[in-house]
Amino acid sequence: PPDARTRSVLDAVCADAGLTEPRFFAKGQRGVVYVAARAGGGGGAVAIKVERTDWAARIDQKRMMKRSADAGEAVAAREARWLRRCNALGIGPALVAERPGAVATEYLEGPTVGEALSGGVSKKTLKSALRDFFRQCRVLDAEGIDKREMNRCQRHVIVRDDGTCAQLDFERCTEAARPSNVTGAAQYLSQSWAAGRLEELGFTVDVPAVRAACKAYKTAPADAALEAVVAALGLAAPDA
Repeated sequence: PPDARTRSVLDAVCADAGLTEPRFFAKGQRGVVYVAARAGGGGGAVAIKVERTDWAARIDQKRMMKRSADAGEAVAAREARWLRRCNALGIGPALVAERPGAVATEYLEGPTVGEALSGGVSKKTLKSALRDFFRQCRVLDAEGIDKREMNRCQRHVIVRDDGTCAQLDFERCTEAARPSNVTGAAQYLSQSWAAGRLEELGFTVDVPAVRAACKAYKTAPADAALEAVVAALGLAAPDA
């Protein structure tokens, strides 16, 4: 069961957003996630992330903030701020409510990209979702937002049945003159494990071509350069 502090924060968020019956879902490095229902049963479930305050979480937050221009900002407040900005771009789960120490968002269901690469969805759905993922990464790059985790995004991207993707966990976002969202995602998908999974699913991954395309994208970020990265991963759009 949650401790007294967590219980108090959960009760406050639920009161603010009209939520009920929060239940434990997962524990991460910087937060504990609960899933709650909306009062009346409509509108879909809501995920509530409550900041951890134990020693390990404080050390992790201190390490993260050393590399951030937002040092001193609480994790939940930071995530809510970046979610508002990314939501305006059509990226991320919808922000539902925020409180000191907690942030509530739309609850998104589906396999993570890591699970999808292991065969959790059809080839057609995976290809569509990964193309959507790179489209979102391109948007973030163009906006000067670096999510700082794309090269290890296996748990931070949800693949949906409709062939779109949804990104999670925005507390590490930062402003950057040269964001690395597209190149980080390409790095993740071209590493031996992920590239092997893509090959098993019928995609043709040309790792040297991925590296060359990423280098060209870094030099001149543009839609055509993005398409070269995606094509090298075997995810090119079908001919019209």
